[in-house]
Amino acid sequence: MNTEEEWDVPGRINALVADNLWAFDRANKLVLDVMPDGKMRYQLPPGKKLELLCNVAEALVEEREPRRCSAVGLNDDAAAGLAQAVYAIEANGYERLALWQESQEREHKLEDRPTPCGGMDTLGFIKVDGQAMPVCVEVSFLRYRGELIALWHLCSQVTDARMVKPWLQTYALKSCDAMNAHNALHEVDRLVEAREVANG
Repeated sequence: MNTEEEWDVPGRINALVADNLWAFDRANKLVLDVMPDGKMRYQLPPGKKLELLCNVAEALVEEREPRRCSAVGLNDDAAAGLAQAVYAIEANGYERLALWQESQEREHKLEDRPTPCGGMDTLGFIKVDGQAMPVCVEVSFLRYRGELIALWHLCSQVTDARMVKPWLQTYALKSCDAMNAHNALHEVDRLVEAREVANG
């Protein structure tokens, strides 16, 4: 229901009223009689009328603006780090550690100091059982040959990988998974060597 044209308000009100009347009737036997066209007539006590109106109003608001779990945003340090990063690698905490350990045997090592502090960002929301659940990504950083590499992974209860691409594009970052981390390192090697040639 993205636009006003797609949202039939009178139709939804009628449907919600019918749903609530059916629920009330099952508990209280409120049907007076059945009309020739099959519709039922109800007699609601005053308290039930108010309860029905409140239920319908709440349901309409919920359909239009779902309840949202709390969302988090990147701290300034992590946002600045993403803006400076030259590549991104999809890697959880274990993969990050494995990449760091593996690099310690090379001439150029991955270093975790000095780097910006990591953080968490909310990419969007997915509606689950009437509640808008956040899709979150955790971000950390490693430095290679002086350049920042961002490491990220989806860390929320619900995830949608399709939300990652536009988020990465916000920072103009190319990304690979941990198995292909050599792509990120080669990109940094290329940038550093090109800069050295340019500087003579």
